[in-house]
Amino acid sequence: MRTAANQTIGEVFPTYAFTVPRLAALLGIEDSAIHLYAAEGMLPRLADDRYDGVWLLYLSIGQKVVARTQASLSVKATVALGWVESLGDDLQSAKDRDAFIAVFERNGFTRDDHLAAVDEMLAFCDAHESYH
Repeated sequence: MRTAANQTIGEVFPTYAFTVPRLAALLGIEDSAIHLYAAEGMLPRLADDRYDGVWLLYLSIGQKVVARTQASLSVKATVALGWVESLGDDLQSAKDRDAFIAVFERNGFTRDDHLAAVDEMLAFCDAHESYH
């Protein structure tokens, strides 16, 4: 396969935008689970019937953390929690923050939505210091 062909594909569809079958295969879950996430408003639909794999990955990570507690978080705060967990002990740079804000924006949310999600996530972390 030629490199030029791969670059053309990236121009048509962003690298984070996946079809349901491809996203299911990458995450090792059933197509129906992705459809359920979308139907419940947890996974925004992108153009061309695609979904943001980064959003779903962070959501999944955040759900695993929340499941170890008795807490309940909004979807956006759960995604923020997944993002923080994925960083581990790495310091969050301005580039990291801007990239994460872009995840919110490309899924139809605002910077204010991002800030509210981070505030909710931080309150969760403060209340559940031993969740790790």
